[in-house]
Amino acid sequence: MKSCVLLIVWLFAVTARAQMTGFSPGAQEKEYHAEQELINAIHPDTLRSIVIALSREVHVAGTPAQARTRDYVVDRWNRAGLSTQVYPYDVYIPLAIRSTLELDTPVKKTFDLHEEQFPG
Repeated sequence: MKSCVLLIVWLFAVTARAQMTGFSPGAQEKEYHAEQELINAIHPDTLRSIVIALSREVHVAGTPAQARTRDYVVDRWNRAGLSTQVYPYDVYIPLAIRSTLELDTPVKKTFDLHEEQFPG
């Protein structure tokens, strides 16, 4: 029974891959080639530089750091030929002044949540 279920799942996977949902056979071929071009355009060094840029500083919503991150993303999208627009809106975001962790039982204990900052 288990092997029969696996066979059915495998057949479904093969069939699903053979015909893309939502595409006619002609459009499917065009879509496949477009996807391959996108996949081939991905370079690990480019992705690495984007991840480094986006994680360079903490960018809490509403802060100047977040505005810099937004501007970076908008610039990257514009350079890729994508149309972008920024829509400002107001939200309430409470910011914690401090965080604590305490164990109540069997013995009350407060844990130190301080994290050392690493160079770089």
